Amino acid sequence: AVCDTMVTEDEAFNSKRKKYFLLLNKVPHTYRVWLGYYMYKNNLIDKGIFSFSPCRSIASDQNEVLFNEEVFKGGCGIVSEEVYKWNKEEINKFIESTPYVADYDYNTKVIYDQEQEGLGYQMTKSHYLDTYFNIVTESNYDHSGIQLTEKTFKPILQLQPFLLFGSRWSLQKLKEFGYETFPELFDESYDTKNHNERFECLTNEIKRLCSISLDDWDDMYHSVWDKLVHNRKLFLKRNTDTLELFTEFNMKFYD
Repeated sequence: AVCDTMVTEDEAFNSKRKKYFLLLNKVPHTYRVWLGYYMYKNNLIDKGIFSFSPCRSIASDQNEVLFNEEVFKGGCGIVSEEVYKWNKEEINKFIESTPYVADYDYNTKVIYDQEQEGLGYQMTKSHYLDTYFNIVTESNYDHSGIQLTEKTFKPILQLQPFLLFGSRWSLQKLKEFGYETFPELFDESYDTKNHNERFECLTNEIKRLCSISLDDWDDMYHSVWDKLVHNRKLFLKRNTDTLELFTEFNMKFYD
């Protein structure tokens, strides 16, 4: 069953938020490192709630390099190797600054039981009540197939509009499911673009959105309220058991 980490409609509607965005990252995929660097370079990290795992970690008795420079400097189809060379020193400063940790309330229940197949998609209610929009960084960005996981459906469940760093046509797939997106808030033309153009469009949008006053954002948030409620109701209508619900949407679609 849905646990008490889910915001209520009253809480979401009446919350005056202190930050712009919620951006949570775990595995440092190449495109996520480029995004983290963009946020770092443009002094955007403190404008939201931001998390990022260390780019290197210890696994068992040996070093496990989660960040692969050879892959990274290739740009993941996002930037050229020349751009990497020009920015290498600053990129390394961001990498050295990791990890970034978002506060987590360990006293609340997870959205469903962690013992179920090792899945524990924790959601901290305050993260959603303190931010106006969600920056989703999906598991796949540069793949031909579309993958929509719990990362996309968390903001839907928590009544947040969202930007989606995912494969091309991900928003279109959501619309086919019956979900509403938010072209009145965001330039959603990114959904039609190739990898590097999509990345540039999305990062430009983040910078623009963080230049708007929080008071104006409060009005913008309420202007899409009906869509937020519709999306959550559609999500919950499919199944009242949250574990099964997340499992249903953790799927891939191929061109």
